[in-house]
Amino acid sequence: MTVREYLEELAWEITARKRLEELEKIVEERVRPSPPGWSVKSVREDRDENHRLFGHR
Repeated sequence: MTVREYLEELAWEITARKRLEELEKIVEERVRPSPPGWSVKSVREDRDENHRLFGHR
């Protein structure tokens, strides 16, 4: 790998890292965490719905 190729790859990695940090900041600002117990309730509802649809008991 030449010095130029190394520097280009390094620049790409730095740019990607900065953009990822920007996206993480946007998500933190705009997406609120789910209330406690929400995921358990959601999984239970999905499981029960599938059991009802496909006749599993």
